[in-house]
Amino acid sequence: MKNEFDITWDFLKKEQEEDKLTTNQLHLIIQTLTAYLSDQELKELQNLFNLFEDNKMKKLIDTTKDFRIEYQDKDKNELFLSIVTAVNLEDATDYANKLMAETKLNDLYTFVITEL
Repeated sequence: MKNEFDITWDFLKKEQEEDKLTTNQLHLIIQTLTAYLSDQELKELQNLFNLFEDNKMKKLIDTTKDFRIEYQDKDKNELFLSIVTAVNLEDATDYANKLMAETKLNDLYTFVITEL
Protein backbone atom coordinates (compact mmCIF):
# COMPACT_ATOMS: atom_id res chain seq x y z
CA MET A 1 0.00 0.00 0.00
CA LYS A 2 1.33 3.41 -0.95
CA ASN A 3 1.80 6.11 1.64
CA GLU A 4 0.93 9.78 1.10
CA PHE A 5 4.47 10.59 -0.04
CA ASP A 6 4.42 7.89 -2.75
CA ILE A 7 0.98 8.95 -3.96
CA THR A 8 2.08 12.59 -4.20
CA TRP A 9 5.36 11.61 -5.85
CA ASP A 10 3.55 9.53 -8.49
CA PHE A 11 1.18 12.42 -9.16
CA LEU A 12 4.08 14.84 -9.55
CA LYS A 13 5.89 12.55 -12.00
CA LYS A 14 2.72 12.08 -14.06
CA GLU A 15 2.02 15.81 -14.21
CA GLN A 16 5.61 16.59 -15.10
CA GLU A 17 5.52 14.08 -17.97
CA GLU A 18 2.29 15.60 -19.29
CA ASP A 19 3.93 19.04 -19.05
CA LYS A 20 0.61 20.85 -18.53
CA LEU A 21 1.35 22.52 -15.18
CA THR A 22 2.93 25.90 -14.73
CA THR A 23 6.06 26.44 -12.69
CA ASN A 24 4.02 27.82 -9.78
CA GLN A 25 1.72 24.78 -9.76
CA LEU A 26 4.69 22.40 -9.74
CA HIS A 27 6.23 24.34 -6.85
CA LEU A 28 3.03 23.95 -4.82
CA ILE A 29 3.04 20.21 -5.43
CA ILE A 30 6.68 19.97 -4.38
CA GLN A 31 5.96 21.95 -1.22
CA THR A 32 3.15 19.53 -0.41
CA LEU A 33 5.45 16.59 -1.05
CA THR A 34 8.07 17.87 1.38
CA ALA A 35 5.53 17.88 4.20
CA TYR A 36 5.82 14.09 4.31
CA LEU A 37 9.63 14.01 4.70
CA SER A 38 11.65 13.58 7.86
CA ASP A 39 14.20 16.29 8.68
CA GLN A 40 17.05 14.15 7.33
CA GLU A 41 15.20 13.32 4.11
CA LEU A 42 14.33 16.99 3.67
CA LYS A 43 17.99 17.97 4.10
CA GLU A 44 19.04 15.39 1.48
CA LEU A 45 16.36 16.64 -0.88
CA GLN A 46 17.53 20.23 -0.43
CA ASN A 47 21.10 19.19 -1.24
CA LEU A 48 19.94 17.36 -4.37
CA PHE A 49 17.76 20.28 -5.39
CA ASN A 50 20.70 22.67 -4.98
CA LEU A 51 22.84 20.46 -7.22
CA PHE A 52 19.99 20.28 -9.73
CA GLU A 53 19.52 24.05 -9.63
CA ASP A 54 23.23 24.71 -10.16
CA ASN A 55 23.24 22.51 -13.26
CA LYS A 56 19.85 23.55 -14.62
CA MET A 57 20.14 27.27 -13.91
CA LYS A 58 22.73 27.66 -16.65
CA LYS A 59 20.35 26.03 -19.14
CA LEU A 60 17.30 27.82 -17.77
CA ILE A 61 18.86 31.26 -18.19
CA ASP A 62 19.10 30.58 -21.91
CA THR A 63 15.41 29.65 -22.12
CA THR A 64 13.82 32.45 -20.09
CA LYS A 65 12.37 35.58 -21.63
CA ASP A 66 11.51 39.03 -20.40
CA PHE A 67 7.87 40.12 -20.47
CA ARG A 68 6.37 43.59 -19.98
CA ILE A 69 3.13 43.48 -18.03
CA GLU A 70 1.01 46.62 -18.24
CA TYR A 71 -1.76 46.77 -15.66
CA GLN A 72 -4.76 48.80 -16.77
CA ASP A 73 -8.06 50.20 -15.53
CA LYS A 74 -11.44 49.65 -17.28
CA ASP A 75 -10.69 52.43 -19.77
CA LYS A 76 -7.40 50.73 -20.71
CA ASN A 77 -5.35 53.47 -19.05
CA GLU A 78 -2.03 52.28 -17.74
CA LEU A 79 -1.92 52.18 -13.95
CA PHE A 80 1.54 50.66 -13.59
CA LEU A 81 3.79 48.18 -15.30
CA SER A 82 6.32 45.53 -14.41
CA ILE A 83 9.02 43.64 -16.25
CA VAL A 84 9.28 39.95 -15.33
CA THR A 85 11.52 37.13 -16.43
CA ALA A 86 9.56 33.96 -17.09
CA VAL A 87 9.90 30.66 -18.88
CA ASN A 88 7.01 31.37 -21.25
CA LEU A 89 3.88 33.47 -21.72
CA GLU A 90 1.84 31.15 -19.50
CA ASP A 91 4.32 31.59 -16.64
CA ALA A 92 4.21 35.39 -17.06
CA THR A 93 0.40 35.28 -17.11
CA ASP A 94 0.38 33.30 -13.86
CA TYR A 95 2.56 36.00 -12.30
CA ALA A 96 0.25 38.77 -13.53
CA ASN A 97 -2.88 36.97 -12.29
CA LYS A 98 -1.31 36.44 -8.88
CA LEU A 99 -0.46 40.13 -8.59
CA MET A 100 -4.00 41.09 -9.63
CA ALA A 101 -5.47 38.74 -7.02
CA GLU A 102 -3.29 40.18 -4.27
CA THR A 103 -3.52 43.88 -5.11
CA LYS A 104 -5.62 46.32 -3.15
CA LEU A 105 -5.77 48.78 -6.04
CA ASN A 106 -9.49 49.05 -6.82
CA ASP A 107 -9.07 50.51 -10.32
CA LEU A 108 -7.03 47.55 -11.55
CA TYR A 109 -9.11 45.74 -14.15
CA THR A 110 -6.89 43.94 -16.66
CA PHE A 111 -3.36 43.54 -17.95
CA VAL A 112 -1.56 43.28 -21.26
CA ILE A 113 1.59 41.18 -21.63
CA THR A 114 4.21 41.85 -24.28
CA GLU A 115 7.29 39.74 -24.83
CA LEU A 116 10.41 41.88 -24.94
